[in-house]
Order: sequence, then structure tokens, then C-alpha cells
Amino acid sequence: MKEPMSEISTGQRLWCSKYALSVGLTQEVLRSLTDDGRYASTERGHFLVIGQDIHVTREAAASKADAMRVKKIKSLKTQIAKLEKLTFAI
Repeated sequence: MKEPMSEISTGQRLWCSKYALSVGLTQEVLRSLTDDGRYASTERGHFLVIGQDIHVTREAAASKADAMRVKKIKSLKTQIAKLEKLTFAI
């Protein structure tokens, strides 16, 4: 989902979903945008993809984080199924 660029300006607080599964949703302060407008540089020195890692609204970040959670659960279930099938013959 592409975030509307007209809503993003330097110094604005944006919502970061990149690390949502480990630390939750966080706020980042925008330092600058790259020339193509695809990446945002934050005060913490991170370069994040707009609409993928960083979002204008908390709702958009929460939606992305929820999708990440569902994908991770599916991956873990697959991993568990593989481990349950694994046997070690003697």
C-alpha cells in the first residue's frame, strides 16, 4: 500500500511497523525523504520504506503489523508441522 506523499513532511511523526513483532509499533520523527520519495530517513538513522516499514497513520501501521503477525503464525505452524513429522531412527 502506497502512502500519500502529500501528507509527509520533515519533522513529522510517523508510525513504524518494521519491528512490530519484536518491540511493537513505534513512532519515528522524519528527518528527510530520498529524492525518489520512496524512503524516509528518521532521527534514529534508519532508512525505512514508506508504506511498508513506516506509515502516516497508526491505523495503517497496525494493519501492516497485523498482516506480519498472521504471516509469522502461518510460518511457525508450518515449521511445527515439519518438526512433528521428523523422526530419528535408531
